Amino acid sequence: MGEVYAKVEITVPRDVVYQFLKLSYMDGRYLDAQKDARGYISNIVMTEEQEGAKLAFAVAGRDSATGAKVGGWTWGYIIEEISAGQTRINIRYDWGMSMTLLGLGTIGPQAANQVCGGVRGLLALEAGYLAGRNNSGPAAPNPV
Repeated sequence: MGEVYAKVEITVPRDVVYQFLKLSYMDGRYLDAQKDARGYISNIVMTEEQEGAKLAFAVAGRDSATGAKVGGWTWGYIIEEISAGQTRINIRYDWGMSMTLLGLGTIGPQAANQVCGGVRGLLALEAGYLAGRNNSGPAAPNPV
Protein backbone atom coordinates (compact mmCIF):
# COMPACT_ATOMS: atom_id res chain seq x y z
CA MET A 1 0.00 0.00 0.00
CA GLY A 2 2.64 2.52 1.02
CA GLU A 3 6.37 2.84 0.61
CA VAL A 4 9.10 5.26 1.66
CA TYR A 5 12.69 5.00 0.51
CA ALA A 6 15.99 6.85 0.48
CA LYS A 7 19.60 6.18 -0.38
CA VAL A 8 22.88 7.25 1.16
CA GLU A 9 26.51 6.82 0.15
CA ILE A 10 29.13 6.38 2.87
CA THR A 11 32.85 5.75 3.13
CA VAL A 12 32.66 2.35 4.78
CA PRO A 13 33.38 -1.01 3.08
CA ARG A 14 30.30 -2.94 2.00
CA ASP A 15 31.01 -5.92 4.28
CA VAL A 16 31.20 -3.65 7.36
CA VAL A 17 27.87 -2.00 6.43
CA TYR A 18 26.26 -5.39 5.79
CA GLN A 19 27.32 -6.82 9.17
CA PHE A 20 26.24 -3.64 10.98
CA LEU A 21 22.75 -3.76 9.44
CA LYS A 22 22.38 -7.50 9.90
CA LEU A 23 23.41 -7.60 13.56
CA SER A 24 22.13 -4.29 14.93
CA TYR A 25 18.52 -5.50 15.33
CA MET A 26 19.71 -8.28 17.65
CA ASP A 27 21.96 -6.07 19.79
CA GLY A 28 20.87 -6.11 23.44
CA ARG A 29 21.11 -2.32 23.66
CA TYR A 30 18.69 -1.96 20.75
CA LEU A 31 16.30 -4.44 22.37
CA ASP A 32 16.54 -2.56 25.68
CA ALA A 33 15.76 0.71 23.87
CA GLN A 34 12.65 -0.87 22.31
CA LYS A 35 11.45 -2.02 25.71
CA ASP A 36 12.08 1.41 27.24
CA ALA A 37 10.42 3.32 24.38
CA ARG A 38 7.50 0.99 23.60
CA GLY A 39 7.05 -1.16 26.66
CA TYR A 40 7.68 -4.33 24.64
CA ILE A 41 10.24 -5.85 22.28
CA SER A 42 9.16 -6.32 18.66
CA ASN A 43 9.64 -9.72 17.08
CA ILE A 44 11.74 -8.67 14.10
CA VAL A 45 12.16 -11.44 11.53
CA MET A 46 14.76 -11.48 8.76
CA THR A 47 12.82 -12.38 5.62
CA GLU A 48 15.57 -12.17 3.01
CA GLU A 49 19.33 -12.28 2.97
CA GLN A 50 21.77 -12.14 0.08
CA GLU A 51 25.21 -12.22 1.68
CA GLY A 52 26.81 -8.79 1.50
CA ALA A 53 24.18 -7.32 -0.80
CA LYS A 54 20.61 -7.40 0.52
CA LEU A 55 18.69 -7.71 3.78
CA ALA A 56 14.96 -7.57 4.44
CA PHE A 57 13.03 -7.64 7.70
CA ALA A 58 9.41 -7.72 8.87
CA VAL A 59 7.51 -7.07 12.07
CA ALA A 60 3.83 -7.25 12.95
CA GLY A 61 2.00 -3.98 13.55
CA ARG A 62 0.47 -3.44 16.96
CA ASP A 63 -2.67 -1.57 17.97
CA SER A 64 -1.56 0.71 20.80
CA ALA A 65 -5.01 0.68 22.41
CA THR A 66 -5.52 -3.10 22.50
CA GLY A 67 -2.04 -4.51 21.97
CA ALA A 68 -3.42 -6.71 19.18
CA LYS A 69 -1.12 -7.51 16.28
CA VAL A 70 -2.42 -6.10 13.01
CA GLY A 71 -0.83 -5.71 9.61
CA GLY A 72 2.83 -4.97 9.76
CA TRP A 73 5.92 -3.35 8.33
CA THR A 74 8.58 -4.65 6.03
CA TRP A 75 11.87 -2.93 5.35
CA GLY A 76 15.05 -3.69 3.58
CA TYR A 77 18.47 -2.61 2.50
CA ILE A 78 20.22 -3.02 -0.83
CA ILE A 79 23.93 -2.61 -0.24
CA GLU A 80 26.14 -1.80 -3.23
CA GLU A 81 29.87 -1.26 -3.41
CA ILE A 82 30.39 1.78 -5.63
CA SER A 83 34.20 1.83 -5.29
CA ALA A 84 36.82 0.53 -2.86
CA GLY A 85 35.59 1.53 0.58
CA GLN A 86 32.53 3.42 -0.77
CA THR A 87 29.07 1.94 -0.31
CA ARG A 88 25.58 2.97 -1.42
CA ILE A 89 22.70 1.82 0.75
CA ASN A 90 19.10 1.93 -0.49
CA ILE A 91 16.64 1.81 2.41
CA ARG A 92 12.96 0.94 1.91
CA TYR A 93 10.03 0.72 4.34
CA ASP A 94 6.59 -0.44 3.28
CA TRP A 95 3.27 -1.32 4.84
CA GLY A 96 -0.20 -2.56 3.96
CA MET A 97 -3.73 -1.21 4.02
CA SER A 98 -4.48 -2.27 7.60
CA MET A 99 -1.54 -0.22 8.90
CA THR A 100 -2.67 2.74 6.79
CA LEU A 101 -6.18 2.59 8.26
CA LEU A 102 -4.99 1.94 11.80
CA GLY A 103 -2.49 4.79 11.65
CA LEU A 104 -5.04 7.38 10.50
CA GLY A 105 -2.57 8.95 8.08
CA THR A 106 0.48 8.82 10.33
CA ILE A 107 2.13 5.69 8.92
CA GLY A 108 3.91 7.44 6.03
CA PRO A 109 5.55 10.01 8.33
CA GLN A 110 6.46 7.24 10.80
CA ALA A 111 8.11 5.26 8.01
CA ALA A 112 9.93 8.39 6.82
CA ASN A 113 11.24 8.86 10.36
CA GLN A 114 12.47 5.25 10.36
CA VAL A 115 14.25 5.73 7.03
CA CYS A 116 15.85 9.01 8.16
CA GLY A 117 16.90 7.41 11.45
CA GLY A 118 18.49 4.61 9.44
CA VAL A 119 20.45 7.14 7.41
CA ARG A 120 21.63 8.84 10.62
CA GLY A 121 22.76 5.46 11.96
CA LEU A 122 24.75 4.84 8.79
CA LEU A 123 26.32 8.30 9.01
CA ALA A 124 27.33 7.51 12.60
CA LEU A 125 28.81 4.20 11.41
CA GLU A 126 30.83 6.15 8.84
CA ALA A 127 32.05 8.68 11.42
CA GLY A 128 33.19 5.90 13.75
CA TYR A 129 34.80 3.94 10.95
CA LEU A 130 36.71 6.96 9.66
CA ALA A 131 37.76 8.00 13.17
CA GLY A 132 39.09 4.51 13.84
CA ARG A 133 40.85 4.32 10.51
CA ASN A 134 42.44 7.75 10.87
CA ASN A 135 42.77 7.64 14.67
CA SER A 136 41.77 11.29 14.57
CA GLY A 137 38.57 11.41 16.61
CA PRO A 138 35.03 11.64 15.29
CA ALA A 139 34.52 12.99 11.80
CA ALA A 140 32.59 16.23 11.54
CA PRO A 141 29.14 16.13 9.91
CA ASN A 142 29.05 17.02 6.23
CA PRO A 143 27.36 20.47 6.11
CA VAL A 144 24.58 21.15 3.63
